[in-house]
Amino acid sequence: MLPARHLGTQPKHDNRTSVFMNARMYSQLSESIASASSPAEIAVMREVMRTVKLHPLERQALERVLRSRADALRLVGDAVVHRPRVERAD
Repeated sequence: MLPARHLGTQPKHDNRTSVFMNARMYSQLSESIASASSPAEIAVMREVMRTVKLHPLERQALERVLRSRADALRLVGDAVVHRPRVERAD
């Protein structure tokens, strides 16, 4: 902790210029990125992230998720993994 004499020298927080985290927007973007199933959807999410005002930590985390999803799609290609329906003996 800083001594009392240094507390007055710290810059004051200006709410007009700072960007606050928006949990709803962050979770919606995160879910949209995670559910993207094509490179075109990834491109749309990239454009959305460019236009939306995000907190720096949110932006960094979402860019990491976006890169991971793009890499995963590149590895599997554009094909969606088909899971056959389980036959039930009723």
